[in-house]
Amino acid sequence: MKINYKIICFVILAIFQSSCNDKCEIKGIEVSDLLSTVSKEKYHINYCDLLESALNGEDKDIEKISLLHFGDGTSYDHGEVLIHLIYNIGEDKYLNAIKNVSKQDRKRLNSYFESGLLYGDLFYGKNLDSVFPKLSKFLQNE
Repeated sequence: MKINYKIICFVILAIFQSSCNDKCEIKGIEVSDLLSTVSKEKYHINYCDLLESALNGEDKDIEKISLLHFGDGTSYDHGEVLIHLIYNIGEDKYLNAIKNVSKQDRKRLNSYFESGLLYGDLFYGKNLDSVFPKLSKFLQNE
């Protein structure tokens, strides 16, 4: 019996590579490896599971995913995911879930939304006021 070592090496490499991939897609929303990995390391949560619950309309999970703190490139990815979340569940549902957030949290959310709109693909280059006017107004209110 002749063993093909190239095929065995390829299979092992494919298994290893797929086990290291934290990237996921939930209802058409792509979550980057970076965002998923940082969420696991920093918060000990599965970002994809949390997103799925938020997309199913769970208010506590909508608020929880919205209030996660990220910096650098991760904040851009998170902002893009939040824009997709709002688009999918609706502006009113989202607002109801975050209605009790603090002034400081509103500022952080606004920053995420700006990044998500600036660098994301859904409403590329548009401003929050034109896409989600109620949310924009809510974030500006003290």
